[in-house]
Amino acid sequence: LDIDFDLIISISGVNDLLHSIIPSNKVGSFYLNQTYSIILRKPYLSPLVFILNNSQLYKIIRRFNKINNLEKSKPYEHANYLVDNILRLQKVSKVNSSNYIFLLQPYLGFKEILSESEKNFTLYEYRNDLIKSLYNHVDSKLKIESLKNNLNYIDGRYIYKTNKTIFSDDAHFKNDTGYLILAKE
Repeated sequence: LDIDFDLIISISGVNDLLHSIIPSNKVGSFYLNQTYSIILRKPYLSPLVFILNNSQLYKIIRRFNKINNLEKSKPYEHANYLVDNILRLQKVSKVNSSNYIFLLQPYLGFKEILSESEKNFTLYEYRNDLIKSLYNHVDSKLKIESLKNNLNYIDGRYIYKTNKTIFSDDAHFKNDTGYLILAKE
């Protein structure tokens, strides 16, 4: 807190919400906690953990597990925790007399005009409706906080609504154009 910031900008959204659909992830914990726990408690398993985390077969098995266990996850609890963390960052900025801006991360699911590569990115379609619903949930809470606590909030869901190719996947930019548009916004 002894560092003097003029402005704090945080961007969150899809990555925070995606980890909420894994039933074993606890609200308020880091999504790799289980991995690190295994590595720290049983270091001799580290090579196996590394191989599994980089295995396409293992990733496919995990994806099917996520699809079949969505109802066991607690995504709205995670979304509420995300909002709480955004408000915590706002408090830290006030302690430091800094301005704070929160940007809800852009997400491919909200684009209306998709490029061919964006249309072909179908790997994670199973989660699209849930993630969009979680975005809407977070947005409604942040709009209330904007009014109640003067939160500087930018809804990034629709910034790229009609742009051509922007995303390389559901949340990451294909090139610097996406960042330039974001900075202008």
